[in-house]
Amino acid sequence: MSQDVANQLWNALQANEGIAPIRSQFGENDLEAAYETQRAFNQLRLDNGQELVGRKAGFTNPTAQGMMGVDVPVHGLLFDVMDVPHRGEIPANQVTAPKIEAEIAFIMGADLDFDGLTLTDVMRAVDYVAPAIEIVNTRIANWEGKGVDMICDNIGASHYTIGHNVKLLDQFDVSDAKADILVNGTSVGQGAGANVLGSPLNSLYWLAKEMVKSGTPIAEGDVILSGSLGPMVPVNKGDTVEVHIEGAGMVSVSFAAE
Repeated sequence: MSQDVANQLWNALQANEGIAPIRSQFGENDLEAAYETQRAFNQLRLDNGQELVGRKAGFTNPTAQGMMGVDVPVHGLLFDVMDVPHRGEIPANQVTAPKIEAEIAFIMGADLDFDGLTLTDVMRAVDYVAPAIEIVNTRIANWEGKGVDMICDNIGASHYTIGHNVKLLDQFDVSDAKADILVNGTSVGQGAGANVLGSPLNSLYWLAKEMVKSGTPIAEGDVILSGSLGPMVPVNKGDTVEVHIEGAGMVSVSFAAE
């Protein structure tokens, strides 16, 4: 069943269209089956030439968990085709109903592929930190997906953009980070690092341990999206988004109108 659902998601991705919620095929609380489907979906990406470049955490605050019907964070994978340059443009035929999140990205300088990881191990492995925008564009039509649907769908991972003003970990307090989200020059939401499991470093630590368990451990050079600092904001084709993170700089991405 997991492979059949993965094939549905892959076909929807290729056609840039949505499918009906799929949680009824597993049960709304069957996270194990959902992750099995995610692995099959991501294997199709690998089989079709996409390269694994990072990991992402999602549902890293109680509000998001409540909306999605889960009580834990979740995780997914990032691939090379998702990477959009700072101030770049996402083609209209690659998104349907996108939403964006302000995030802090960690670029890793060492593998985290062993059991018994400590927070100190994780902090030592961080090469640098940068402001980021994640674009979420779920394959579940009309954003009707809940936790199991979103896990199957690799948490809706679509694209991401990383800013060019990078910091060493000791130059920037990720826990105290304040974010402002602008769409077409108008502020539409704020956020803070404390919203991400108390600190984006806590999220990174949680994710590192989960990746060891799942058999896809964090590797040197990985991009890690640690979770949304603020609200998930709907955007439209033709919009330009900026995220300003105090102390870390700005990152921007646009959506083609046609």
